[in-house]
Amino acid sequence: DKLQGLIPAEIQDDLFGFALRRLAFLPQVERILEVGSSGGAGSTAALLSGISRRTERGGVEMHCIEASSVRVQQLRRRLAASGSGRGGYAPMVHHAFSVPPERCLAAHQLRAFGSLRAQLPEEDRAVFDQAWNHPSAGAGAG
Repeated sequence: DKLQGLIPAEIQDDLFGFALRRLAFLPQVERILEVGSSGGAGSTAALLSGISRRTERGGVEMHCIEASSVRVQQLRRRLAASGSGRGGYAPMVHHAFSVPPERCLAAHQLRAFGSLRAQLPEEDRAVFDQAWNHPSAGAGAG
């Protein structure tokens, strides 16, 4: 079952990870919702890195949503090992689906979503292409 396997960290020491760290660091960011945290080694770690650099960590609330019980267990183990909850910042971990399984998109629906590119203004297409072809997009256009 694909849902139960761990997903390797896809966002690490790259531009997107830097952007996530920077956003989480900003004092005006009060709430963060991460959907699909997996084991916590990628975007979760980047967000927590940004939060840890804040002088006032109490000003942010982070929620991690993960559908897989295996991934939730790994995420909780990772957070415990990293000191989260022992004087560090601890996000709230939720074992839940963001979309009911019966409403998840099929592969052909994801491909159709990619066809939206043609409808975008020219200046937005490069941004779309970069996001769509990023490894974290999963079923990207390619």
